[in-house]
Amino acid sequence: MGGTGAGARGPAAAAAIDRYEGLLGKDPRSRAFAPLAEAYRRLGLYDRAFEVLRRGVRHHPSWLPGFLGLARCYYDLGCYDSAHLALRPFVGGGGDNLALLRLLARTYGKLGMEEEAGEAWERLRFLSPRDREAGEGARARPPAEPPARPSGRPAFDPAPLSPAGAAGHRDDVDGWAPLGPAPGAEPPGAEPPGAEPPGARRERLRALLRALRERSAEKALAAGAGGG
Repeated sequence: MGGTGAGARGPAAAAAIDRYEGLLGKDPRSRAFAPLAEAYRRLGLYDRAFEVLRRGVRHHPSWLPGFLGLARCYYDLGCYDSAHLALRPFVGGGGDNLALLRLLARTYGKLGMEEEAGEAWERLRFLSPRDREAGEGARARPPAEPPARPSGRPAFDPAPLSPAGAAGHRDDVDGWAPLGPAPGAEPPGAEPPGAEPPGARRERLRALLRALRERSAEKALAAGAGGG
C-alpha cells in the first residue's frame, strides 16, 4: 500500500514540476514559482526550492504566498528566526489567511514567544472553530499578566479621600504637598469652584488658634482672681 502511494506520488510530482518549470520558462515573472517551490520542498529538494523562491520574491516582493514558501522551507530546516523574518512583514496585514496564522503560531511557539503564539492560535480558532491544532494551541495559551503598576505612584493614594484631594492637594494646614490628580479631576494646583485659597485658610486657622489661647488665658486669670 505505502509503496503504491509513493510510486503514484512520484509521477504526479514530476508532472507538476515539469508544468511549472515550463510556465516559468515562458515568463520568468510568473507566479508559478510558488507552487514549483512547494513541489520541490515536498520532495526535500530545498536547494532548488530556495533558488526558485528567491528569484520569485524579487519579482513579487509583497506577495504573501512567495514568502510563505520561504518560511515553510526555513521552518522545515529548523531556522525559526529566518522563518519569522520572512513572515513578519505580513503580521497584522495578512488578514484571515489560515496558512499564515498557522505557520506564525508554530514559529512563535518554537521561538518561545508564547503570548504571540496564543494570539495567533486564538485567531485561527475563531476563523476555523473545528481546527483541532488551533484549539489545543489556544487552550495552552498562558494567562495574561496583570497590568504593571505605574512607577513612582503609591499603591494607595489618600488624595481622593480628603476634601482637597479632588484638587490634587493634601488637607494639611502648613505642610500640604501635591499628589497626582484623581481620575477626572482638575489639573494639580486647581481649586474646586468656590474653594477658599490655601493661604486664607491657613490664616483663618491660625486666628482661631490664637482666639482659643486667649480665651483659655482669660479663664485661667478669672479662676485665679476668684480663688484669691
